[in-house]
Amino acid sequence: MLTPTALVYTIFFIHIGVILVVCAYYALSAALAPQLTHRARVRFAQRPWLPAAIGIALSVPWVIGSILLLRMGFPPAKLAGVLLGCLWILLGLIGGAGIAQQIGRGSSSESAEASWIHSIRGGLFITLTWVLPFIGWLGMFPLTLATGIGCLIVGLFPMAQRRESSNLIARNAAPVFEYNPPAAAV
Repeated sequence: MLTPTALVYTIFFIHIGVILVVCAYYALSAALAPQLTHRARVRFAQRPWLPAAIGIALSVPWVIGSILLLRMGFPPAKLAGVLLGCLWILLGLIGGAGIAQQIGRGSSSESAEASWIHSIRGGLFITLTWVLPFIGWLGMFPLTLATGIGCLIVGLFPMAQRRESSNLIARNAAPVFEYNPPAAAV
């Protein structure tokens, strides 16, 4: 039995829509909260396991609580479960902008490109991992959102200024060759 073309197009356009919406959330988060996204990106680049561990530790009880509220017969409890689940997804997408920026930057150093462009590029890669059935849906999607929540948490805290790094930058910024024009004859 063949699958009708309309069903194939429906599934295809649903996937394209999800990819576009997620990339839009990543870009908007990077544009509206650039310092938070930068801190989340730097901390994710330094220790990716830390935001993942924080996010998973927060997400497991959060999602279980949301599912339990959804299963109750009381309509206000179901509404609370829906709101709790939607908040989890929203915060995961906002924090995920740091992950998307890091992935979108690749191995390049600081460039003149806007941070939201890196977020879109990384968001495309992230959402494409969600497309694969079962591994993407049940593995990468929740892991990415949980890590995004962890990135949001670690991005909320300011980064410590390191004196050594500012001295190193100052030493590296010193000119290698200095041109001293000759004194004018009087």
